[in-house]
Amino acid sequence: MKSISIGSELFHELIESNSYYVDKSMFLKTVFAENTSKVMLITGPGLFGKTLTMSTFYDFLALDPENPGDISGQEKWFMDTKIFEDKEFCREYTGKALFFNA
Repeated sequence: MKSISIGSELFHELIESNSYYVDKSMFLKTVFAENTSKVMLITGPGLFGKTLTMSTFYDFLALDPENPGDISGQEKWFMDTKIFEDKEFCREYTGKALFFNA
């Protein structure tokens, strides 16, 4: 049975604790594959999910420092999300931290 996690701001913690999560993972594709802007400002009132959204981005893109090609963590965390159905997008972006030139 799933639980309601109060105060958790980390995507992987919600998934690992079997807590309810409203799937907003397709926002990853909106930001990284469909967005043509150089800058994006994500705003909203307090307790609206901005930190959880940024944590979702981090968990999806993060490199494993000990094994940079290993995406097993992301596969485990994202396997029940909508973005995981888009195999091409996942192959291109999962575990591939993005670096931007200033």
